[in-house]
Amino acid sequence: MITLEKRYRSNYTGENIITLRVQKNQSWTNTLEFVPNSVINNHVSTNAVAIGNGLSRDQFNLNLLKDHKAGLLGANSLQTYGANTVYRTFNPDFLVVVGDPMAQEVINAEYTTGHIVFSTSREVVQNPGKFYLVPYDPNYNAGALAVYLACFDGHKTIYMLGFDGQETGGYEDNVYATQNWPGYDGNTTSGAGNFPELVMQHIMQVYDDVTFVRVMPSKYASIPEAWKYQTNFKQIDFREFVLAADL
Repeated sequence: MITLEKRYRSNYTGENIITLRVQKNQSWTNTLEFVPNSVINNHVSTNAVAIGNGLSRDQFNLNLLKDHKAGLLGANSLQTYGANTVYRTFNPDFLVVVGDPMAQEVINAEYTTGHIVFSTSREVVQNPGKFYLVPYDPNYNAGALAVYLACFDGHKTIYMLGFDGQETGGYEDNVYATQNWPGYDGNTTSGAGNFPELVMQHIMQVYDDVTFVRVMPSKYASIPEAWKYQTNFKQIDFREFVLAADL
């Protein structure tokens, strides 16, 4: 697992990425390119919501996030960070995509024009001008990267919608996988095991001053074992979320 450090966009200027590797005489030579930080995120509140693609998300009206009341002077406003195919039905403030097929889909849909879409250094190099680099490029799934980006941007309460996609190792409990959407074709098997669960636990441990709130249809839904004993994690139901976030 990639080890994270507690870092923030507020003091991030950019980083070098490898654009070319050449092997000669049993050694590698890397060509580096500096990618500057090109996202200035001045948010009103420190609240955010990360939107995954687990089945529970289908039971929540995402339009409530679009028409968010945000309370007095927008004090409770929520920035939205979406994972992969969520853009098909909802446009988050920030989208993060992982993998060549997903990257190509959002390019073909012209979604990268007029929207901030984050991706890996691989996609940044292969598709110049299309994607924003995920800072420090940890090798995580899109849902975990959405949560990580919210932490990196300085949010202190992060609601997690649709984060029930890996409750059972080897099975992808995904909105699109179970509905035969393009790119999934009904395939609900996954080789990731409990890696997504452990990645999320690692993010919670690194950003120990952030409260991670998983939003589920029932607050008594099963919780991944690795998250149960994190002191900065809690689980609420949809109604509690609507009240807490002033939706």
